[in-house]
Formats: sequence, C-alpha cells, structure tokens
Amino acid sequence: MKEQDALKRKLKARMEYARFLQDTVKEMAKQVQNSGSGEKKTAEDLDDFINMIRKGSSISNEEILGFAKLLMTSLL
Repeated sequence: MKEQDALKRKLKARMEYARFLQDTVKEMAKQVQNSGSGEKKTAEDLDDFINMIRKGSSISNEEILGFAKLLMTSLL
C-alpha cells in the first residue's frame, strides 16, 4: 500500500511537471509569434523543434543554439 501511494505521488508530480513545461512552451510560442523584434524563429519553428525533441529525433547543435537565445530570455 505504501509503495502504491509513493508511485501515485511520483506520477502526480511528473504529470504536474509535464503540464508546467507544456504551458511554458505554449507561452514561449505566443511570445515568439507576437514579438515584433524581428526574431528569425517563428512559433511554428518552435513547435516543430519541441516535437522533434519529444519524438527523440536527432537535433543538431545549430538547431539548439538557434533557440538558446529565446529560451534563455524566457527563463530569466
């Protein structure tokens, strides 16, 4: 019974974390889409990038660096 409760708590925590990350990505996509700062990356590009990560596709360093600036600004 204790093991099941522990597993349920872990699962709940993971689901909350996943929901937080999804919300963060959605918000970032909105910011990219609404930015008038001449960002070269679009919301669609960000969505494609996140989907590639989720699928476990190979991602080049250039692709990661292309979003690094955006991700750093959003996290600060």
